[in-house]
Amino acid sequence: MAAEDALGTRALVMNLDLRVPLARPQRGAGTWPLFLHTVHAAAFVDAGHPWTRDFRASDLRTSIGAELSADLVLLHYVPVTLTGGAAWTRANDRGHGAFFARIGYAF
Repeated sequence: MAAEDALGTRALVMNLDLRVPLARPQRGAGTWPLFLHTVHAAAFVDAGHPWTRDFRASDLRTSIGAELSADLVLLHYVPVTLTGGAAWTRANDRGHGAFFARIGYAF
């Protein structure tokens, strides 16, 4: 399945996450308007496959990875989550590494 063939009228998606709180410092630096609430980590395994006519297990796309997140409070009122991580993905019998970052939760 080529990348452009990742379309279909049906889809199978599986996800397994393990989330662990690492620290709850719940403090800021002096009177700065930045407060570190929680630091947590996650490990994940994902799998998915879109198809229209025939489901082929050999076309299943997978990834495994880990991420580190920090829950912050900005300007004394605004909650923000910053996350960075890395994953190993496999599609079409080829694998490669990927790095990611996001603001907010994945879902």
